[in-house]
Amino acid sequence: MSHDAPVDAERYLERIGFTRPILSNRETLDELIRLHAANIPFENATSFGQGPTPAGAIELDSILVASKLLGGKRGGYCFEHAKLLQHVLPAYGFPTRCALARVYQDPRHAPSAKTHVVTVTRIGHREFLTDPGYGGLTPTASLSLEELGKPQQTPHGRYRVVAAAAAGIDLGHAPDIDVMVQVELAKGPDSQWVNLYAIDLRGIANIDLPALNWFVSTSPMSMFTQILAVSLAPEGKRITLSNKTIRQREGEEITERAITSTPDLALALDSLGIDLPDQLLSGVASRLQLDRASRDDCVQEADTPDQFGDTFL
Repeated sequence: MSHDAPVDAERYLERIGFTRPILSNRETLDELIRLHAANIPFENATSFGQGPTPAGAIELDSILVASKLLGGKRGGYCFEHAKLLQHVLPAYGFPTRCALARVYQDPRHAPSAKTHVVTVTRIGHREFLTDPGYGGLTPTASLSLEELGKPQQTPHGRYRVVAAAAAGIDLGHAPDIDVMVQVELAKGPDSQWVNLYAIDLRGIANIDLPALNWFVSTSPMSMFTQILAVSLAPEGKRITLSNKTIRQREGEEITERAITSTPDLALALDSLGIDLPDQLLSGVASRLQLDRASRDDCVQEADTPDQFGDTFL
């Protein structure tokens, strides 16, 4: 660990459990992303628990993001994970820039708006996608943005980056995208490559992020104010909490159970590395209709798969 690294950068390594010497190469970058996805959860408890109001707005100040994601048992959504990476990776010789993506929650339908934020990291003259903040199917290693069409192995399955024209989509819906990130679902003869999100590699200025972040974290049109989405990717498994259902996938085996009470919710969140303040936990439980919570202003569990697909599940 460099003694010249900022305090937050050193806290980041401690938070994810990285103990080896840092070299500015892909092996190190892959290990950082693997440990990040295994130890810092994806979660939207603040926006969901507060509902579509200004109170649910997510702060993007670097110090506040680091305090939340590094200082306790909390995680964040894509804006926060990207902000954290862009705050700490340059301290270890990995220049970064920000880019926007359109999520394809159903590969057969038109994309969403450009509201997913990713980090593009450079090693020498090569660029890699580093995106531990995508949710249940987040890539747990870097993905080369130059090896188009080539399957790339991660600790949690194979991904590939293809040219937009090769993604099987109507480019008329999204003429500004450059590449599509795909994941391989199933294996063997039943395997298929599924579109996850399409990236506009031109990048975006940091000054433009707060307005997008405000919409995504507070608008009633945003999925993040409508469903609870939490995920973590420890070694060999993925654990997700979608509204009142917690699932674990380990290899081909999937187990799931329903959350039935506020204490049960707290235990489920704890298994995902999250400890919410009491008031926020109560807000999340209320919107999930747990215990004696009101049925007003709450989510309907049955709507989640149809509306949002399996992207975060």
